[in-house]
Amino acid sequence: MARETLPVALDLMFGHEGGYVNAKTDRGGPSKYGITHKTLAAHRGVASVTAEQVKAMTREEATEIYRRSYWVQSGGDLLPKGLDYAAFDFGVNSGPATAVRRLQRVLGVREDLHRNIGIRPPSVHAHISCHVQGSRREGGASHSL
Repeated sequence: MARETLPVALDLMFGHEGGYVNAKTDRGGPSKYGITHKTLAAHRGVASVTAEQVKAMTREEATEIYRRSYWVQSGGDLLPKGLDYAAFDFGVNSGPATAVRRLQRVLGVREDLHRNIGIRPPSVHAHISCHVQGSRREGGASHSL
């Protein structure tokens, strides 16, 4: 549904997350574009990567990581515009499974606790439609993530 919004979501994410960071106070270790060294290593299928490898990561590789490991799993291809980015951003910061379960909870649908299943279109789309139509009639949304 919102696949065409991925480039906009990525621009927002890159602008928000920034470039390379390796602060001693950050428990996540070295990161670039908001992607940690552990996520980069997992994406590359290796046990670990060095700070220099993180620093050398290209925006293209970061885009692929975000698309494959966060956008799809957080429901970005299925959700309406705006909600797709909210779920994507939440997924980047808390993990896609947490973002999906929280959205399911807000919508009042059964939480799917299986990893990497994502958002089930029929039940979630029906509930989103009801909530969006109901909130328009009532003058605002009644829930937040």
